[in-house]
Formats: sequence, C-alpha cells, structure tokens
Amino acid sequence: MSISDILSLLNSENQLEKNEYGEGFLLNAAEDTEIENLKKIVLAQFGIDVSSEYLEILKLSNGFSVNGFNLYGSKPYDEDFFIDGIVDINKEFWTEDSLRQYFTYGDESSTRLVYNMDSNLYEAVDNVTWEKLEIFHDFSDLLNYVFENNNIFDS
Repeated sequence: MSISDILSLLNSENQLEKNEYGEGFLLNAAEDTEIENLKKIVLAQFGIDVSSEYLEILKLSNGFSVNGFNLYGSKPYDEDFFIDGIVDINKEFWTEDSLRQYFTYGDESSTRLVYNMDSNLYEAVDNVTWEKLEIFHDFSDLLNYVFENNNIFDS
C-alpha cells in the first residue's frame, strides 16, 4: 500500500469516526516549520533522516491515536488524551543502550514500529521484548502491516 493509499485510508476512517461519534481521530496537521525543525532535530540527535512517508502523514495529522494504535507526533499531544512526541520518546528509549539501533515511530499494544539503523530497514518489533516480527523497505508497508495484523480498522 502506497503512502497516498494510507493517507486515503486515514481520511476515510476518520470520516467514519466523525459520522459515528461526532469527531474523528486525526489531529491538526503539523505546520511546515514544525516539520522542518523536526527533520533538523532528528538528524542532529539521532543521525538519521526522518521517513518522508511519515512526514507526509504529519502534513495530514500531527500524530494520532485510533483503536489502540499511536503514531507519534512532531511534539507531544496532551489535551483530551496523550500521544508521545517522536523526539521525546526516542530520547527515552535511547537511555537503554540496547535500543540505540532503533528509531521508533509508533506503537500499539503488541507491536512497535521502528527504523533499524543497523540494517536501514523498517521493522515491526514486539512491544515488550523488541524482537523482530517483520521487515520492510518502506514505512508505508510497515504501517499497513500493523494496521492489518492488529485489526486497527475493521473495514
């Protein structure tokens, strides 16, 4: 599934939530300055370029939480619920030396979405043990895998 397919899926599922519950799960989009700042901070602090596909999602919603899945935003969201900011959560993980090979983008109850800096591949890893579950070349494929295998969207 391409990133444009993922964005379409997110928009349509968000609309279903709005129709059923009166509000959706997507947040306001990240501003261009926030995205540019995030790219600089991640490169300086973690030595990687942020996934361009992840940045496309931030242009739609600056992180989101839906059906147990959390995609971290460019900054923490702490209004009616909490979503970690991607820099803060990765700093926290990096206090553990064994996790310094990973840059994490999101999680759900059983799975964490990471970029493995040693292999230069995206991985679904166990949320607790960090054991590799699946490997992907693209962030969008990783995201689609987690959506499908964890039944994030029923439709």
